[in-house]
Amino acid sequence: MLCLSIWSGGVLYGLRNPPKSTEAIQRQLERLESRFEDTREMFNPWYTGPLLASSAHVMHPGFFNLQPYFFITNASSMFDQHGHKRSTPHVNQLVPLLGLQAGIVNGMDATLVIKGVRNKMEQQSFFHWGDSSLSLGFRLIKETATIPALKLVLKETFPTGKYQHLSPKKLHVDATGMGAYQTFVGLHTSKIVWWVLRHPMDIRFNIQWSIPTSLSIRGSTVYGGTYDTRGTIHMGHGISTDLGWEFSLSQPWVLTLDIVYFYLKKITFSGYPGSGISKSSIENPFMDQWSLAPGIEYNLNANFGFVGGYWFAIWGRNSSNFRSGIVSFCWTF
Repeated sequence: MLCLSIWSGGVLYGLRNPPKSTEAIQRQLERLESRFEDTREMFNPWYTGPLLASSAHVMHPGFFNLQPYFFITNASSMFDQHGHKRSTPHVNQLVPLLGLQAGIVNGMDATLVIKGVRNKMEQQSFFHWGDSSLSLGFRLIKETATIPALKLVLKETFPTGKYQHLSPKKLHVDATGMGAYQTFVGLHTSKIVWWVLRHPMDIRFNIQWSIPTSLSIRGSTVYGGTYDTRGTIHMGHGISTDLGWEFSLSQPWVLTLDIVYFYLKKITFSGYPGSGISKSSIENPFMDQWSLAPGIEYNLNANFGFVGGYWFAIWGRNSSNFRSGIVSFCWTF
């Protein structure tokens, strides 16, 4: 009976699953061969990072990441409150920036950013320190094959730049900072995706909120005013987002793109505006802006790479219509 049952079962299986034809087997072998070739040509991608979006990964203790930037920016117009372009004096700006990231303990790192600012308008130019920042990053979720990385970032900006007692003779090009302490709370997420099998890509999304302090001003400042202005600036809170994308053409060559949006609430003033000017000339309305930053990377290895590109505004309100060339390299050691 057992033999009969086995024989019957085999017959029924054969009736339901007839032998594959030679052509079907050949097609299956060709598909498997194609998948094997695709898999063999896959690679672990090397990323320096898009121009602007920060990584959601935390540095391991004892490791460091050094990344200097050079921004060359030009602006000759701005967007008014309706999003229309209005001509402004031509300003050129050079910003050398140095970022140093270090792993502190497992799941936590720190990043220090210092920069200089050189402004030039007409025949006047000025170079000074800009505002600096220190941030702490905390790993919330570690990236896996199916889950993106998630990182909490707490950042403090320090007013190391020049923002008041500006010189009218220099056309106020000696302004290099905002004068306020600002606290930022951010969430960074990223995920490497094999969307097209041979060309992996890294997708990042950063969002952060800014919480600035009020600041006392004296004289002519980055916010306006004149020689005898005295009062307090009340900075508005802000929010910014950055969607970063990296597409691997090959292991060393990568295309990048950032899509950036920011919004800042209006800035108000209390105090004495100064001789011959009104309080409203110091206050600033809300501002927002959309910008794009396409770029290209070349990575020598997994720990060292170059990135360069072009960052430009596409629309905004009460904000600068700028154009900025960017070059950088990233070294992890």
